[in-house]
Amino acid sequence: MNSIVVFYSAFFYCMIAAHFFRVWLKYFQKDYPQLSAEDKLRSKVVLALATIFWPLVVPLAYLELLQAKRTQERI
Repeated sequence: MNSIVVFYSAFFYCMIAAHFFRVWLKYFQKDYPQLSAEDKLRSKVVLALATIFWPLVVPLAYLELLQAKRTQERI
């Protein structure tokens, strides 16, 4: 029973990671031609790390968006 839960959890994690990778890659490709070689390498590293750590990255990014919206509403 535990192996089934682990399998489906890993499958779900990989599916969501693949989705985020595709979405984030599209955003990186928009700016890619204008970047220097050093910035391109940094972008690839950030993309890889964000994809691996998406369970942490996505909620933190969402909280940042909420905070920006609250700040904007106060102005």
